[in-house]
Order: sequence, then structure tokens, then C-alpha cells
Amino acid sequence: MKGYSGIQLYNVIYFFIATRKLAEKSSNVEKKYPRRDIIKDYSSYDSQVYAPMNRIGVYLDAGAEKYVVDSKYTNTLDGMVE
Repeated sequence: MKGYSGIQLYNVIYFFIATRKLAEKSSNVEKKYPRRDIIKDYSSYDSQVYAPMNRIGVYLDAGAEKYVVDSKYTNTLDGMVE
């Protein structure tokens, strides 16, 4: 922004943030929180209900390699016949 110093710009940004916080507080004066709409959660595919761990970044198959069974009975045809 041309013509503004760093301090003036900081004050303008701080003013807008403070105004937005006050507006949020004044919109919910009675402290009534909206109830969770379970039907809406389950009907939208972009909800956290569908694949919740994958949306956060946790994959349940991450350590599956350590449980691989490596046996001569399952790796060869002769082992399968026995």
C-alpha cells in the first residue's frame, strides 16, 4: 500500500481483526451453540465422517509390511500342494 508506513498498516490490520472478533462475539450473545446435524454430516461426502483418518493424514496401512507372512508353504506350488 503506497503512502502508508509499517506502523500505520499494522494499526489498520489490527483494527479489522479486532472488529471481526467483536462482531463474532456479538452475534452469539446468549451463548447458544448450534446442535450438530447428524443427517447433514452423513449425507455429504466431503464430511469428516467418511474416511476420517485419511482426511487428517493418518493411514492405517502405513505399517502393514511388517505383518507379511513369508513362508515356503505359501510361496511355492509344492508348498501349496502340501
